[in-house]
Amino acid sequence: MKKFIQSHPIEILFSTIFFTIAAILNLQFLEGANVNFTFSGHDEYLTVREVYSILHPLSFKHFIMAIISGDVLYYGRIVFYIDALFAFIPYKIWGLEGMVYAIRMTHVLELLFGVLLLSHFIKSNAGKVFFIFNVLILYYTAYFVMIPKPEPLQLLLLAVFLLKASKVDWQFGWHFIWLGMAYGAKFNVLTVLPLFFLLPYFHGYRKMIGSFKSILAFLIGVFIAIPSLILTPIKPIFFQTYLNNTFGRTNHYDDTVISFLEWVKTGWLGSYNGGLWLGLAFLALIIWSLFLGLKKYWQIKIISSQMVLLMVGLGFLLPVMLFTGRMWPHYLWTGQIFLILAIAVNLINIQTRLFFLALMSIVTMGSVYSTINQGSHLFSLQSQSKQLIEDSKKAHNYLLMKSKHMICAQDISVYYPFKEMLEVNPYHPFANKLPKQENQYQIIWIDFVNPKKLNEMGADYLITNKYNFNQNKTSSATEKDRLIEKDNSLMREELGKSILLDSMIGNLKIYKIIRE
Repeated sequence: MKKFIQSHPIEILFSTIFFTIAAILNLQFLEGANVNFTFSGHDEYLTVREVYSILHPLSFKHFIMAIISGDVLYYGRIVFYIDALFAFIPYKIWGLEGMVYAIRMTHVLELLFGVLLLSHFIKSNAGKVFFIFNVLILYYTAYFVMIPKPEPLQLLLLAVFLLKASKVDWQFGWHFIWLGMAYGAKFNVLTVLPLFFLLPYFHGYRKMIGSFKSILAFLIGVFIAIPSLILTPIKPIFFQTYLNNTFGRTNHYDDTVISFLEWVKTGWLGSYNGGLWLGLAFLALIIWSLFLGLKKYWQIKIISSQMVLLMVGLGFLLPVMLFTGRMWPHYLWTGQIFLILAIAVNLINIQTRLFFLALMSIVTMGSVYSTINQGSHLFSLQSQSKQLIEDSKKAHNYLLMKSKHMICAQDISVYYPFKEMLEVNPYHPFANKLPKQENQYQIIWIDFVNPKKLNEMGADYLITNKYNFNQNKTSSATEKDRLIEKDNSLMREELGKSILLDSMIGNLKIYKIIRE
């Protein structure tokens, strides 16, 4: 142990600081995810619901189905059954809050181990410091620390694959099973998949048998990540559902017309990298790394590991910037990590690259500035969230005084406990919904608020904090804006008729639904 600590001081220092901060951050809002709109949100409800369905099955058949298929396939199943494995004991000891905390910290460890494994490609201590610090300080690293998404597990699986592949000089082999699992965790691995099946031929491989072996290994990895696909010959619906959940869901109501140059300006040379000059410094380092990689290839006709990592980074990054219609900078996170890694790998001889070391220092300062600048408002959000929780509980207590036998609809901006979400709509593979027993107070989340949805769910009251139904927009940037504008128009028609403002508690509005 002493020898290990002495030989890995950089990794241990950063890991300890990062894990401690993450452990503290994730103690926030264990009852519900929607009180911090910057990091947390309704995505966590998805993960909690899927993991809960594994840990709290209604039958053995339900348990098996919850593992292999569940209600969500676009993140595969490997994300959820690994979460369930690590959350089992905390759930049994501390209940739902223990499960939520265990899920969040599982993703923290996956992220951290992925970064540490990738750092093995770097030979110099300066390069390791640059890589580990800049990845962990990224603003959207905090996003993946605080909300369970598939990217941290995918990064870990990719790190294992890349290390094993580099040891066999990027040849074919059974290590492709890790690539299959990474694809199963999130299908954007598709953008770099051709690279790894072509690399062996650039390194002198001439037969076809190796590629077939690797395809088989890759498919086994996919089946491990999404076990229900094995049943496709018997039940084609599983494969059809997977295709619909992944490739059929590429469009989103937040999509708008965003050009590549807008992505560069806002997502690259904007706040994401700390501003124009810091973004340009990072771009210079990427061009420098690309030049060194190409130079080495023309000299020895072999694609170096540094060049492979650079192509992986660009493979994840460029498709987002070219084809994604919504400005969600966290989509750049995985590609950004591999670009930082490719730069750090080149930092072997500091004395001959002082200029680029200076650029790296600028990029590092830019990352720190960007994170502080973007994250400074989180402290005010935390204060607002506490007030929102208090007002939400007061609103529900107010309605409970009126009747304990009603349905209350609320939009996602009102505090929504995990317990209430699971009780009103747990996942079960053999039924659409399993509502609470009749004649009980129910809280149901509603995304887009309109009279039709309120009537369909039989809502007696509506609580909202986010939507202003009196607001009339004249222009709409996205499909989401158009939907909200349409719903607001419908709500305005009903205000004062069948939808009445009953009370206000803080910023929350409580509407009463009148049905003839």
